[in-house]
Amino acid sequence: MHFIDDFSRFTWIFPLKQKSNTIHAFNQFKNLVENQFDKKIKMIQCDGGGEFKPVQKLSIESGIQFRMSCPYTSQQNGRAERKHRHVAELGLTLLAQAKMPLSYWWEAFSTVVYLINRLPSSVNTNESPYSLLFKKDPDYTALKPFGCACYPCLKPYNQHKLQFHTTRCVFLGYSSSHKGYKCVNSHGRIFVSRHVVFNENHFPFQEGFLDTRNPIKTATNEISTGLPFYPAGVTTNNTTEETSNIVDHEEQELDDSNTITDQLVLGGSFENTHENNLRESDSETKDSPEAVGTPENNSPLDENKRQGRNIQA
Repeated sequence: MHFIDDFSRFTWIFPLKQKSNTIHAFNQFKNLVENQFDKKIKMIQCDGGGEFKPVQKLSIESGIQFRMSCPYTSQQNGRAERKHRHVAELGLTLLAQAKMPLSYWWEAFSTVVYLINRLPSSVNTNESPYSLLFKKDPDYTALKPFGCACYPCLKPYNQHKLQFHTTRCVFLGYSSSHKGYKCVNSHGRIFVSRHVVFNENHFPFQEGFLDTRNPIKTATNEISTGLPFYPAGVTTNNTTEETSNIVDHEEQELDDSNTITDQLVLGGSFENTHENNLRESDSETKDSPEAVGTPENNSPLDENKRQGRNIQA
């Protein structure tokens, strides 16, 4: 929700989660204007939305003239409609140029309003709304590209002396309650600092800066100050080599055991084959005429040997 000054065209913007919060935003704006400028609001012009009914009741009680546009006649509230379109289109342009997700819409829109209030306008005879309202020129040296890389001074945020004093962040705009810049790191944490170094030609979100699944480690995160322990005379490389040698020995022993098993299997089959060959040779010898011989040549000893051999076979 935004409010526009009819004289200077200066704009105030308030984020709303629900339309029912419109009355709270109007109360904040009314108190802000009356306290800062010592002026009273004379009249309010808005459309016929149902969220403005509580505002109408409060305006009548405060002596403020409340005006509404006719139903389905947005032309009667054209100044606010054109401002809304200007803010929305320029905010989406900033997000698209920096390749930032839509979750940063509020930072983009608030930055757009900050810039519009400080840019000269032909409606104001080439003067900025800021200069007409506050009677002084704005400071243009503090303007930086939205979404560019920045390196804020994070020394006050460090928990111990071994942490780095800065890390790469993304510029999110200007703080309304501080004289400093808003920066977000890769974990989504927002810092406000006045000591910031900018890289205006680099936009980290174009290369996937914010990775919620595997976030980049930053200098401001808690880090371990202890040193890794290794036995005396053993380095990390030697340890790795010894581990690999152990694995190689285990693989070699496994291969040797497999080889022995294969040899046993082969040996068993060789013995069975040799035994079969002996049986075949004995049967051939027994059937051959030379092996049988004549009765006179067959002695009892040869017969016993022959019988014993057949039994062993």
